[in-house]
Amino acid sequence: MMAELSVKCPQCGQEITGATDLEVAERAREHMKEVHSTEVPIEEAHKMVKEMLQGQ
Repeated sequence: MMAELSVKCPQCGQEITGATDLEVAERAREHMKEVHSTEVPIEEAHKMVKEMLQGQ
């Protein structure tokens, strides 16, 4: 089993997890849309998640 990756939403601190950075980015996009009513392009979400994971 792969390790779960996780980031915290910069706006509310909600933990977002996934098996890959792209999966985390997809879930982060869904979270932003549902919780914060913000549309984030997948490229932008993926870049942000990768940066957040590198900073851990």
